[in-house]
Amino acid sequence: MKILVVFLILLFISNSIVLSQIESLTEAGIQFSLPNKKWKLNVKDKNEDKLVYIYKREPITDSQQRKVVPNIAFIIEEVQDSTDIIIYSLNKRMNAPFEINQVFTHEGSNSKINLSYAIGYKGTYHDKSEIEHTVYVIHIINNNKGVQVILDMTSEVFVKYEKEFLKTMKSLHTIKN
Repeated sequence: MKILVVFLILLFISNSIVLSQIESLTEAGIQFSLPNKKWKLNVKDKNEDKLVYIYKREPITDSQQRKVVPNIAFIIEEVQDSTDIIIYSLNKRMNAPFEINQVFTHEGSNSKINLSYAIGYKGTYHDKSEIEHTVYVIHIINNNKGVQVILDMTSEVFVKYEKEFLKTMKSLHTIKN
């Protein structure tokens, strides 16, 4: 009986590992897990001063029969080694208009992130079609890189699929370059 229990636990653990796709953004020294196999890297783009990774989920059909495609984006840029996370976040927030409903860090029992040099926001905005979106935006400083993480989906599907964003946010951690 004990052998069967141990086998089942190992099987569960190995399946959990297979279900999570681990992604590394070596430029920023950050690693994270995508929520499940429904997420794929869609865009990797580099311009003069920024590197952008955009992950898209398989579409989710909402109550209006629209195909909603949630996104997780990482925007990486060089910053001075003296850059303060609060100043960095303030500067980025000024250029990203959304209504903030919650601010969070790694502190507290209900923290959504584990990184001590990060600040996160939960908020909403309306797109060009006036459809409300709920977003998580996280600002991170690591290895002289500023990272903006933007997790975005319509508010209607957010109610059911928020846990996918939370899984990725909680998995964010640093790696050695």
